[in-house]
Amino acid sequence: MPQELLAAVMASGLQTLAISDLHAELAAAFDWDHRDPWDRILAAQGRLEHCTFVSTDVVFDNVLHERIWTAGDLFKRQPARYSRPGDYDGRV
Repeated sequence: MPQELLAAVMASGLQTLAISDLHAELAAAFDWDHRDPWDRILAAQGRLEHCTFVSTDVVFDNVLHERIWTAGDLFKRQPARYSRPGDYDGRV
C-alpha cells in the first residue's frame, strides 16, 4: 500500500482489512451469478466482518445484508434484498 494512502487511512480512523482464507472460501461459495472475483471478496468481507457496504452497485444486494448507496443514506440504513439471517458458518 502506498505510504500516502496508508497515512490517509490511519488519519481517518479507518483500518485496513486483509483478505483471509475464510473470506476467500465464502466468496467462492456464494450462489451468485456475478462472477467478478474482487466483488465476491468484497461482499464476503462485508458479510463476515458485519460491515455496512457502501456501493451504488445493486448487484451486491443479492448477497449482502445491508448496502447503502448515497451520502444521504449513511444516516438512513436500508436493508438489502438478501434475507437469509445469520452469518456464514464455514460450510461450503
